[in-house]
Amino acid sequence: MMNLAKLKSSNPFCFGYLMAAFWTYDDNAPSGEYSDSGRPEIMFERLSAEALLKAINTCANFQENNLKVLSLAGDDEQNGHDLWLTRNRHGAGYWDRGYSDEIADALTDAAHKLGESDLYTGYDKRLYLS
Repeated sequence: MMNLAKLKSSNPFCFGYLMAAFWTYDDNAPSGEYSDSGRPEIMFERLSAEALLKAINTCANFQENNLKVLSLAGDDEQNGHDLWLTRNRHGAGYWDRGYSDEIADALTDAAHKLGESDLYTGYDKRLYLS
């Protein structure tokens, strides 16, 4: 059974992606370091299997399609985090990390091509990705 710690060790890119998704969705996000709050574990427990699979596939496809440019950017966890923020135009992401314009523009354009995605609560109280 997958838990957040296992995801972090096995797929840091997707872990970063979901941490950003949880943080932007969580109306009760505390100030300070979100990852230390215990809230991500609560959110992960609510995540539907469908949403987890969708996040894993989205991240894997993005990494595969942008492998060369991602290798010139931050680590996997940060890149996953930036993918969520950038594709959803949250005002932070690849373009504000201090990367060269070539890297920042390539990753930002690739993220925007994915379109926006939302985390939402279904009728069953599970979390899903649009």
